[in-house]
Amino acid sequence: GFTTGSSLLCDARALAPVLRLDGRSASATHAPFSRDGHLAITVLADGGVLVDDLIHDEVTTLEAHTKLVLSAVLSADERRLVTASIDGTIRVWDLARGEATLAIGSPGQGAATWAALSADGQWIVAAYESGALRVHPAAPESAMARACDALAYFGREEETRAAFRDGWF
Repeated sequence: GFTTGSSLLCDARALAPVLRLDGRSASATHAPFSRDGHLAITVLADGGVLVDDLIHDEVTTLEAHTKLVLSAVLSADERRLVTASIDGTIRVWDLARGEATLAIGSPGQGAATWAALSADGQWIVAAYESGALRVHPAAPESAMARACDALAYFGREEETRAAFRDGWF
């Protein structure tokens, strides 16, 4: 990325610029694409994320993280985006609505360094600065998420792990 407020998209095989996105980013850190190439996700150093629809020339700004986003991964159906930030949160974004549908914090784990949705969209796997790798339910309203929260609330983390291991959820 550039600190001038532009992103340059290049053809890696031809080693040539393909498209310059002026005024759409400041201090961009990375920019993954959708499989069909019509979406470019630009991660900004300030914690913002830009979703460029290159076909319709529309830009959506996703703002909720308070610090640098280290990872931005599209779901298999490319309707959601999962972001992981130095602020310690994981967010799942509905790209059609341009808003976060889920925010997960893991106190004591430090920065969230990477996250992705499972192929069926039911789970989030996340890596943290502490070295922890965690699996989270992707839908906060699910019975599984409520059960996990209840068990964790009562300090029964070991029982929660055992219940998952034994197939209760």
